[in-house]
Amino acid sequence: MISNKLHTQEYVIDVSGGDAGTGAVQLDSKAGAAPMPAGAILKNAYVKVLTAFVGGTNLAFGNTSDQDGYIAAVATASLTLNSVHSADSAGGDLLWEDTNDHKIYHVPADSDVFALMTGTHTAGKAVLVLEYYLPKEVA
Repeated sequence: MISNKLHTQEYVIDVSGGDAGTGAVQLDSKAGAAPMPAGAILKNAYVKVLTAFVGGTNLAFGNTSDQDGYIAAVATASLTLNSVHSADSAGGDLLWEDTNDHKIYHVPADSDVFALMTGTHTAGKAVLVLEYYLPKEVA
């Protein structure tokens, strides 16, 4: 991995493709995915819905210590085809300071990436994009 550069990593959650329709799903352990690199500075998180979510209550994204810290719970009714949600719009508390409404940056203590579904979803697919900077001194 090249340091001193902005990077993105993508993670897919797919209810119809085998991910459980409820609870926490560890996205970085799936085939073709990788954990966040140690020392990375997470700048933002975006999720784009590829197949509308059905059932359930909401969907959130985060890490081991805060499973809704990147993108806080987004109601299933808002998880429509091609909708985009971000840490800014959905108030993930690891990346957005809600009291004064400003972005914060996060250095994850662990590298795991999770999706957290509340209720039982019967369909839905989305891609989570994490934008991060890997400092030169980390490599």
